[in-house]
Amino acid sequence: KLVPSFSLALNGFLTLLYPMASWWYEVSIISFLQGALMGLTWPLIQYLVMAIAPRGSKGRAISSYFFVGSLAGPAGDAIYGTFFGTAAVASVVVVSLSFYVLSAVLAYIGSSLATREVSPSKGDEKSVNLGERESDWRLPWLLVLGLGMGGVGSIIGSSLIYILLREWFYLSRGAVAYVLSIIGGFTVGSRLLSGYLVDRYGLRATLRSLASLLAVGIVLVGVKELLTVITGLLITSIAVGALIPASRTYAYQLPDPAGAVGKLNSLGNVGTVLGLLAIGAGMDMLKLPVRWITPIIVFLMPFAALVVVSSIRLYFGERAS
Repeated sequence: KLVPSFSLALNGFLTLLYPMASWWYEVSIISFLQGALMGLTWPLIQYLVMAIAPRGSKGRAISSYFFVGSLAGPAGDAIYGTFFGTAAVASVVVVSLSFYVLSAVLAYIGSSLATREVSPSKGDEKSVNLGERESDWRLPWLLVLGLGMGGVGSIIGSSLIYILLREWFYLSRGAVAYVLSIIGGFTVGSRLLSGYLVDRYGLRATLRSLASLLAVGIVLVGVKELLTVITGLLITSIAVGALIPASRTYAYQLPDPAGAVGKLNSLGNVGTVLGLLAIGAGMDMLKLPVRWITPIIVFLMPFAALVVVSSIRLYFGERAS
């Protein structure tokens, strides 16, 4: 229970180093250390959220976690723009440190309560003391699902959408920003909806439906017609946004839930990096012209195939067992 709070507190004190940095690589090192610490924190917090949630509402619990997290980023940007846009860097760093320390205190309190709730004496089916770890055929396929989701999410959420709408349909920058805001809003909402689907219809049915929705969305993106492309982007974003909390709920059902959540987060980040590299290689290194090729389809298909194939394997594998 000390890991999340310690990681958050140390992360906050690392922000004090930013004003002292004089070279870009120093900033990169600080950012890398902060990212590594957060990599220790989020999987544990996600596991604890699901561990303390009632048995019939674990899907809603983790989807609410992702929903609130999605709102926190824009809220932080708004606070910064409103109160600290012209402030000195030092004052912004101090405020950031305060939020990190507050988060560390809350994480410690929450971890203490969660540990008490899921202790072995309570008879919970998942203990924070995991003991001997079992192997499970579902974990590799779940990690493949996470890899594909990371790739699709990074491509959909990147500037490639902006390039596509500008080059194909000559939309203004304001119009593209408006479309992106709509897509982002539906993505955030889908994370909240995912929990209700999982709790009501089950994990297998939810994964199958969302994977099918993702495939339909990507096909629509390849049709060179404005409303069809926007609809495809919207459907794809909804599917990916809903798959993220659903996959974490699935991970909690494995023999080693904490380890599974951590590995799933890790593979999702790897997929994000691979998706961005695919865009960079295709649009820059290979000099692929946007007007000549259907770029979304080319870049998304391998990652989408990972999502669809792994979802099918998980669905039919569990059905057979």
